[in-house]
Amino acid sequence: MSWFGKNWGADVSKKTTRSRCPWAPSVITAKSRSHLMTTDSRNLGGAVVEKVVIHLECRLRTIVGSASHLLKKCSCYGGQWEDPPELSKREAARLAAEIWHEQNKIGSAAKGRVNS
Repeated sequence: MSWFGKNWGADVSKKTTRSRCPWAPSVITAKSRSHLMTTDSRNLGGAVVEKVVIHLECRLRTIVGSASHLLKKCSCYGGQWEDPPELSKREAARLAAEIWHEQNKIGSAAKGRVNS
């Protein structure tokens, strides 16, 4: 896996990019924590395997779900919470990553950012 930006423990890649994140369509800069993700569009009716650059937190959000899901307050658990509407998709992905890291004892600044 190639990654970009501040070191977060992955193998080093010298490549920089100005791509747009497929989850939160903001430009990925050389300082963004991101990596190359292989996608397979065949499940979407295509036949292309390609590599796209995605923010690390956005990638994690696509795997673990939203902040409300991680807090078991979404419809999966009988709740009605969604991502806070005042947050951008990128900010909501960061919040979900913070909560996931906190829940998994990796450390976080998420305390106090979500109402219980």
